[in-house]
Amino acid sequence: MRKRFGFTLMEMMITIVILGVLVGVAFPAYKGQMSSTRRAVAASCIAEYAQFMERNYSTNMTYATNNGVAVALPATNCSKDLTGYYTFDLIKDVSTYTLKATPAGTQAGDSCGTLAVDQLGTRTANGQTDTDTIRKCW
Repeated sequence: MRKRFGFTLMEMMITIVILGVLVGVAFPAYKGQMSSTRRAVAASCIAEYAQFMERNYSTNMTYATNNGVAVALPATNCSKDLTGYYTFDLIKDVSTYTLKATPAGTQAGDSCGTLAVDQLGTRTANGQTDTDTIRKCW
């Protein structure tokens, strides 16, 4: 009698079910981790932009202009890395500014929403300033 090699249909079905369960658990966890990582990068971009604004203020004594030209956010590597996931905005006048990172694309459903910081260093996430939200989102 010849010995047969291979898998039975039942073994294949069990393997497919196990793989389906693993993918069903792993993929949402992966997506959540990627969302969290992009949010952390956006927060570091905002910190980099805030440093830019403070350097501009210490040089020109205004947040609004740099040597007579309106201040605009520079193109940085972190903002380029987040193209399609976050948009960065600057709202400024002579003595104040607010930097915002607004989620876009697949990041738009992020529970933390828009991250913002002002010239006083006040951080907000989705317009909220409570300690738990800031700790989670920043």
